[in-house]
Amino acid sequence: MGANNKVVFFLSNRYVLHQSVDGGATWAPSSAFPGVTGNPLISSITISADRRRLMVVGSGVTRHLIWTLEINDAGVPSPWVVNVQQGHFSQLEPHPKHPEWIGALSENAYCYDATTQDRCSQDFYFSIDWGKTWRLGLTYVSEFSWADAGIDGNHDNQLFVVDWPSKEGNYRRKFADTKHVKRTTSFFLNTQTVTTDVVDFLAVGDDLFIVKKATQGGLEMYTSINAGDTWHRARFPHSKLENRYSILDTTEGSVFINIEHDNWNWGDVYSSDSYAEQFALSLARNPRFPWGTSDFSRVYGLDGIYIANQYIGGGERDLEVMVTKMSYNKGGSWHRIPAPAEERHRCRVASECYLNLHGSTTYSRGRFYSRANALGVLLGTGNVGETLRESVSDLNTYLSNDAGQTWTLFANGSYDYEISNHGGLIVLTPNLVSTNFIRFTSDEGKTDFKQCAFFEGSKKMEVTDIIAEPTGGQAQFIVYGRITGTSRGVVVHFDFSGVGERDCKGEKTPGAADSDYEYWSPRFGTQECQLGERVSYVRRKPDVDCLNPTDFTSHTVQEVCKCTREDYECDEAYYLDQDGTTCIKWDQDFDPKERPSTCHDYWYETKGYRPVPGTKCDYKTGINLMPIQHLCPGFVPGAAPTSNNVSGPSDAPSGYALFLLVPFIAVLVAGIALFYAMTGRNQAVRSFATKCLPESILPTFRVPTEHVAYSALQQGGGDEDLMGGEPDALPVADNDAESDDFDPRK
Repeated sequence: MGANNKVVFFLSNRYVLHQSVDGGATWAPSSAFPGVTGNPLISSITISADRRRLMVVGSGVTRHLIWTLEINDAGVPSPWVVNVQQGHFSQLEPHPKHPEWIGALSENAYCYDATTQDRCSQDFYFSIDWGKTWRLGLTYVSEFSWADAGIDGNHDNQLFVVDWPSKEGNYRRKFADTKHVKRTTSFFLNTQTVTTDVVDFLAVGDDLFIVKKATQGGLEMYTSINAGDTWHRARFPHSKLENRYSILDTTEGSVFINIEHDNWNWGDVYSSDSYAEQFALSLARNPRFPWGTSDFSRVYGLDGIYIANQYIGGGERDLEVMVTKMSYNKGGSWHRIPAPAEERHRCRVASECYLNLHGSTTYSRGRFYSRANALGVLLGTGNVGETLRESVSDLNTYLSNDAGQTWTLFANGSYDYEISNHGGLIVLTPNLVSTNFIRFTSDEGKTDFKQCAFFEGSKKMEVTDIIAEPTGGQAQFIVYGRITGTSRGVVVHFDFSGVGERDCKGEKTPGAADSDYEYWSPRFGTQECQLGERVSYVRRKPDVDCLNPTDFTSHTVQEVCKCTREDYECDEAYYLDQDGTTCIKWDQDFDPKERPSTCHDYWYETKGYRPVPGTKCDYKTGINLMPIQHLCPGFVPGAAPTSNNVSGPSDAPSGYALFLLVPFIAVLVAGIALFYAMTGRNQAVRSFATKCLPESILPTFRVPTEHVAYSALQQGGGDEDLMGGEPDALPVADNDAESDDFDPRK
């Protein structure tokens, strides 16, 4: 925390808070909590958006004590300030932009008295002064979420709250009941009901998702990509029931969703267009848990690259039929990972020799891992062979420094790992056995690993996790866990800033013989273009032994490429064949050559493909899988057309969804008032209208109401810092932790 990220807190499993003001080198119990004698029992910790404010909640029988502090420019925490609140605060969520704003759910005191259980309510409170004062916003609330500004950019205080319409009874018995979604931009001076009878609601940034029960059974989803200003019914290319949804990724202008259809072991992954309205099948049978966790992750820092696992047969959670695949075109196509050359001898069948890596559903340690500022560096734990195996004896740790194009055996066995110094430093510790050492390398393991001991003598520890400094630029790490044979926790700080042979040089002259830096472009096979452009990044050469400057920033050089097959994905009515390259029509009733009933100037005949959202390729000089443009009957080109011609892969419409992409027309006919009103009630009418009129002038869309009885919407993709670097995450050490500091320079 703080401007220099030197303030660190951790919480023991006895709920005692400890703090450090020097990056974890020294620790002391956080003391002087007003309102209590000694150290309170802390139940939750929240950090503000600017990472300079901390809020902790202490447990009580009928009330909570809330303490707050601020960190000044010099990195010094202020004294704790106490605020007494009745009830039990939970789900504290700071505003993503305003550092002093925070919301919370709180059970009222009736919940803890057996004679008043029928008035037990969970209520929403908010504060705009970081907890000094709180105001009640709404009662009987299930969940809430701050949202980013809407399309006018003026709604920073936009808030979504999901509540039960009945404001009586015990809320704990209402979880099977339907709910309402409400929106306010005035801290409840005015409140708008977005929709009623909701199964579930989820906000991811300014992307919003509502799930309702479908009339034909199962569920249906509605999406908004502009913080709730407009909504669309999500259209998926199947006739299967939709039972649960996991939002995997919402970056780069599209959405990935894993939908559980008929098997809780897996779901199918769908990718959206730029409106999050039309989805195409990207990857079938992606492993998932019922609560949403899925084996799917971005490669951070690089656009369009993903890694995921897939079941290739069988119906049970059997690792023998699971494989790992990567996509370099935003899920448009997926490919197996070739085994490292030095590991091919382990394969039984030479033609089926691949690298398979564990994800979140198959192994609790050593999963897919990347960091945004360590360009191209990936780590994973798994095995080589035909499929993924579960046996611990088969586990090894693998590294790629070219975004997954090639891999090498990094270490024998299973390890926890962390990356810092912009990819210049990697540390790892064994995670299946007790250990007394941490291994590290500043040249990606090209030379022998170096190692440091945690303790002198025979004492060992069971490592829980490794945490790097949040920016990923420095060379400091915190390792925490439990001393072997005891219940005593331990936190160890490592400073590797002096382990390199020297500091790297030549940052401004990449590629020069005397420079430690190079121009590097991610590629797949012989293709050097990603999403229609070739991007060259400046990064440290993999085979040099030096440390990057802590403030190193990579710069890029870009050029547009001609379109290839990788710049397209299957259109809405199509899916990938088993060869992973050909799109096949799944909806046999759909005829791409059939002109739509509504036709004004042009209509488009799909070839089964659509451009991958975000691609910048030039289809005129490359593979052209763009839809074929046809004239509508009676339309004369050049006579004031009401729509633009196809101008490129990023804005051309698909044939299957043509009726949603009609041109701008002047709606100056009788019945305009009825038409306008229907845009707020009928999805088909609104979809038509949003292509004709600015959405900002249309009435707010009311999602159709249905009766529901269960919840099924989660966020389930991989995180950047999977092994310990959600920057706001605080380690939890066992019991009363002792600290140790190690400096390899001494």
